[in-house]
Amino acid sequence: MGCNNLTRITIGKGVKNFNNSLLFYDNANLVNIKVDENNEVYKDINGNIYDKDGTTLVQYTAGKVDTSFIIPDSVERIESHAFCRCTHLESVIIQDSVTYMGAFAFQDDCPKLKDIYYTGSQAEWESFLYPSGWLLKDDTIHFDHIL
Repeated sequence: MGCNNLTRITIGKGVKNFNNSLLFYDNANLVNIKVDENNEVYKDINGNIYDKDGTTLVQYTAGKVDTSFIIPDSVERIESHAFCRCTHLESVIIQDSVTYMGAFAFQDDCPKLKDIYYTGSQAEWESFLYPSGWLLKDDTIHFDHIL
């Protein structure tokens, strides 16, 4: 947390649990997270951390310069603080496969993030949004977005 000179990190095969959801918090220059392919719990996809089966997005790498991100349709959960301090993101597409979003998932200094596209309905969105929904108050949520 707060390692602003850190640009890349490799998670070893023995890591089984990130006990602190703020582990990668405030690492603005971290552009790539690699997970050892022999890790039994986690994997990386394009430099972001997911659980091994790809159903949980654990951490989006905050230092990426991409302005948009499409959450894979395998993802059902977005963990707490997953998108904290992503200073370049302007838009995110969330698939209707997502049924849980942890608290503070998009909180803390995502200054350019203005558009969240959700492929499901507003009712579906509202059914899983608590406790993190209030954190998206400055963004525009677009519903029934077709990819």
